[in-house]
Amino acid sequence: TKAADAVVQRINQLGASVAGLNTQIQQFAATGGHANDLMDQRDAAVRELSSLIDTKVERFQDGSYAVYVAGHTLVDNAGARPMPATYDPVASSFTASGITHTVRNGELAGLFQSLAAVDSQRAQLDAFANELRTCFGLLYAGMADVSRGDFGWFERWEPALRALYHGRPILSLERDAAVDLTRSFTLDDGDDAM
Repeated sequence: TKAADAVVQRINQLGASVAGLNTQIQQFAATGGHANDLMDQRDAAVRELSSLIDTKVERFQDGSYAVYVAGHTLVDNAGARPMPATYDPVASSFTASGITHTVRNGELAGLFQSLAAVDSQRAQLDAFANELRTCFGLLYAGMADVSRGDFGWFERWEPALRALYHGRPILSLERDAAVDLTRSFTLDDGDDAM
Protein backbone atom coordinates (compact mmCIF):
# COMPACT_ATOMS: atom_id res chain seq x y z
CA THR A 1 0.00 0.00 0.00
CA LYS A 2 2.98 2.32 0.36
CA ALA A 3 3.34 2.53 -3.41
CA ALA A 4 -0.37 3.35 -3.82
CA ASP A 5 -0.12 5.94 -1.03
CA ALA A 6 2.85 7.53 -2.82
CA VAL A 7 0.90 7.70 -6.10
CA VAL A 8 -2.10 9.31 -4.36
CA GLN A 9 0.26 11.82 -2.75
CA ARG A 10 1.83 12.59 -6.15
CA ILE A 11 -1.64 13.03 -7.71
CA ASN A 12 -2.47 15.59 -5.02
CA GLN A 13 0.87 17.38 -5.52
CA LEU A 14 0.22 17.63 -9.25
CA GLY A 15 -3.32 18.88 -8.59
CA ALA A 16 -1.95 21.64 -6.34
CA SER A 17 0.62 22.50 -9.01
CA VAL A 18 -2.04 22.76 -11.75
CA ALA A 19 -4.20 24.94 -9.48
CA GLY A 20 -1.26 27.28 -8.80
CA LEU A 21 -0.36 27.45 -12.49
CA ASN A 22 -4.02 28.19 -13.34
CA THR A 23 -3.90 31.24 -11.06
CA GLN A 24 -0.65 32.52 -12.60
CA ILE A 25 -1.94 31.94 -16.15
CA GLN A 26 -5.18 33.80 -15.37
CA GLN A 27 -3.16 36.74 -14.01
CA PHE A 28 -1.05 36.89 -17.18
CA ALA A 29 -4.17 36.64 -19.36
CA ALA A 30 -5.87 39.47 -17.42
CA THR A 31 -2.99 41.83 -18.19
CA GLY A 32 -2.79 40.77 -21.83
CA GLY A 33 0.44 38.84 -21.37
CA HIS A 34 1.37 35.42 -22.65
CA ALA A 35 2.07 32.58 -20.26
CA ASN A 36 3.34 29.96 -22.69
CA ASP A 37 6.00 28.60 -20.30
CA LEU A 38 3.43 28.28 -17.51
CA MET A 39 0.98 26.55 -19.88
CA ASP A 40 3.72 24.09 -20.88
CA GLN A 41 4.41 23.34 -17.22
CA ARG A 42 0.71 22.81 -16.58
CA ASP A 43 0.38 20.52 -19.61
CA ALA A 44 3.37 18.49 -18.39
CA ALA A 45 1.71 18.12 -14.97
CA VAL A 46 -1.54 16.97 -16.63
CA ARG A 47 0.40 14.46 -18.78
CA GLU A 48 2.00 13.02 -15.65
CA LEU A 49 -1.42 12.89 -13.97
CA SER A 50 -2.82 10.94 -16.91
CA SER A 51 -0.04 8.35 -16.49
CA LEU A 52 -1.04 7.90 -12.83
CA ILE A 53 -4.85 7.83 -13.07
CA ASP A 54 -7.61 8.30 -15.65
CA THR A 55 -7.69 12.06 -16.20
CA LYS A 56 -9.99 14.46 -18.04
CA VAL A 57 -9.40 18.16 -18.62
CA GLU A 58 -11.91 20.93 -19.22
CA ARG A 59 -10.45 24.13 -20.72
CA PHE A 60 -11.94 27.55 -20.05
CA GLN A 61 -11.66 30.80 -22.02
CA ASP A 62 -9.73 32.51 -19.25
CA GLY A 63 -6.93 29.97 -19.83
CA SER A 64 -7.62 27.88 -16.75
CA TYR A 65 -8.27 24.14 -16.57
CA ALA A 66 -10.58 21.99 -14.51
CA VAL A 67 -9.05 18.55 -13.95
CA TYR A 68 -11.02 15.41 -13.10
CA VAL A 69 -9.38 12.15 -11.97
CA ALA A 70 -11.60 9.05 -12.03
CA GLY A 71 -14.57 11.42 -12.02
CA HIS A 72 -13.36 13.30 -8.91
CA THR A 73 -12.83 17.05 -9.31
CA LEU A 74 -9.14 17.50 -8.54
CA VAL A 75 -8.84 21.12 -9.77
CA ASP A 76 -11.50 23.75 -10.45
CA ASN A 77 -11.85 27.57 -10.25
CA ALA A 78 -11.60 27.43 -6.44
CA GLY A 79 -8.27 25.57 -6.54
CA ALA A 80 -7.17 22.03 -5.76
CA ARG A 81 -9.45 19.45 -4.14
CA PRO A 82 -7.19 16.64 -2.96
CA MET A 83 -8.00 13.04 -3.68
CA PRO A 84 -8.61 11.23 -0.37
CA ALA A 85 -5.83 8.96 0.87
CA THR A 86 -8.29 6.19 1.78
CA TYR A 87 -9.19 3.74 -0.95
CA ASP A 88 -10.39 0.21 -1.60
CA PRO A 89 -7.87 -1.60 -3.79
CA VAL A 90 -10.11 -4.69 -4.15
CA ALA A 91 -12.90 -2.55 -5.65
CA SER A 92 -10.29 -0.34 -7.37
CA SER A 93 -12.02 2.76 -6.02
CA PHE A 94 -11.90 5.67 -3.59
CA THR A 95 -14.70 7.67 -2.00
CA ALA A 96 -14.79 11.46 -1.83
CA SER A 97 -17.71 13.46 -0.41
CA GLY A 98 -19.85 10.31 -0.28
CA ILE A 99 -19.28 9.50 -3.96
CA THR A 100 -17.38 6.37 -4.97
CA HIS A 101 -15.00 6.82 -7.90
CA THR A 102 -13.65 3.80 -9.80
CA VAL A 103 -10.03 3.97 -10.95
CA ARG A 104 -9.82 2.37 -14.39
CA ASN A 105 -6.47 3.46 -15.88
CA GLY A 106 -2.96 4.51 -15.00
CA GLU A 107 -0.37 3.42 -12.51
CA LEU A 108 -2.82 3.61 -9.59
CA ALA A 109 -5.21 1.17 -11.31
CA GLY A 110 -2.30 -1.23 -11.80
CA LEU A 111 -1.31 -0.95 -8.14
CA PHE A 112 -4.91 -1.55 -7.05
CA GLN A 113 -5.04 -4.68 -9.25
CA SER A 114 -1.77 -5.90 -7.72
CA LEU A 115 -3.01 -5.30 -4.16
CA ALA A 116 -6.26 -7.14 -4.93
CA ALA A 117 -4.29 -10.07 -6.37
CA VAL A 118 -2.09 -10.21 -3.26
CA ASP A 119 -5.19 -10.27 -1.03
CA SER A 120 -6.64 -13.11 -3.09
CA GLN A 121 -3.38 -15.07 -2.93
CA ARG A 122 -3.17 -14.48 0.83
CA ALA A 123 -6.65 -15.96 1.29
CA GLN A 124 -5.71 -18.99 -0.80
CA LEU A 125 -2.50 -19.46 1.19
CA ASP A 126 -4.47 -19.26 4.46
CA ALA A 127 -6.84 -21.95 3.21
CA PHE A 128 -3.87 -24.12 2.18
CA ALA A 129 -2.20 -23.66 5.58
CA ASN A 130 -5.42 -24.69 7.34
CA GLU A 131 -5.54 -27.84 5.24
CA LEU A 132 -2.11 -28.75 6.60
CA ARG A 133 -3.77 -28.97 10.01
CA THR A 134 -5.44 -32.28 9.08
CA CYS A 135 -4.34 -35.43 10.87
CA PHE A 136 -2.19 -36.33 7.86
CA GLY A 137 -0.62 -32.88 7.65
CA LEU A 138 0.10 -32.74 11.39
CA LEU A 139 1.80 -36.14 11.33
CA TYR A 140 3.87 -35.40 8.22
CA ALA A 141 4.93 -32.01 9.59
CA GLY A 142 5.97 -33.60 12.89
CA MET A 143 3.42 -31.51 14.79
CA ALA A 144 1.56 -34.55 16.14
CA ASP A 145 2.56 -38.01 17.24
CA VAL A 146 0.46 -41.14 17.79
CA SER A 147 1.94 -42.42 21.04
CA ARG A 148 -0.89 -44.87 21.79
CA GLY A 149 -3.16 -46.71 19.45
CA ASP A 150 -2.74 -46.43 15.71
CA PHE A 151 -3.19 -43.89 12.94
CA GLY A 152 -6.77 -45.08 12.30
CA TRP A 153 -7.69 -44.09 15.85
CA PHE A 154 -6.14 -40.66 15.35
CA GLU A 155 -7.95 -40.26 12.01
CA ARG A 156 -11.37 -41.05 13.61
CA TRP A 157 -10.82 -38.28 16.13
CA GLU A 158 -9.88 -35.70 13.48
CA PRO A 159 -13.34 -34.00 13.31
CA ALA A 160 -13.29 -33.45 17.07
CA LEU A 161 -9.68 -32.24 17.05
CA ARG A 162 -10.36 -29.82 14.18
CA ALA A 163 -13.41 -28.47 16.03
CA LEU A 164 -11.27 -27.88 19.11
CA TYR A 165 -8.48 -26.31 17.05
CA HIS A 166 -10.91 -23.83 15.44
CA GLY A 167 -12.76 -23.12 18.71
CA ARG A 168 -16.03 -24.69 17.55
CA PRO A 169 -18.17 -26.85 19.85
CA ILE A 170 -17.84 -30.56 19.25
CA LEU A 171 -21.55 -31.16 19.68
CA SER A 172 -24.72 -29.14 19.64
CA LEU A 173 -27.10 -29.54 22.57
CA GLU A 174 -30.07 -28.91 20.27
CA ARG A 175 -28.96 -31.54 17.77
CA ASP A 176 -27.45 -34.01 20.22
CA ALA A 177 -30.01 -33.78 23.07
CA ALA A 178 -29.78 -37.52 23.85
CA VAL A 179 -26.05 -37.33 24.61
CA ASP A 180 -25.06 -37.96 28.24
CA LEU A 181 -22.61 -35.15 28.96
CA THR A 182 -21.58 -36.68 32.29
CA ARG A 183 -20.25 -39.88 30.73
CA SER A 184 -16.53 -40.18 30.04
CA PHE A 185 -14.47 -42.47 27.87
CA THR A 186 -10.92 -43.78 27.83
CA LEU A 187 -8.62 -44.53 24.95
CA ASP A 188 -9.23 -48.24 25.49
CA ASP A 189 -13.03 -47.93 24.97
CA GLY A 190 -14.31 -49.30 21.66
CA ASP A 191 -16.23 -47.32 19.07
CA ASP A 192 -19.52 -48.94 20.17
CA ALA A 193 -19.12 -47.67 23.73
CA MET A 194 -18.53 -44.17 22.48
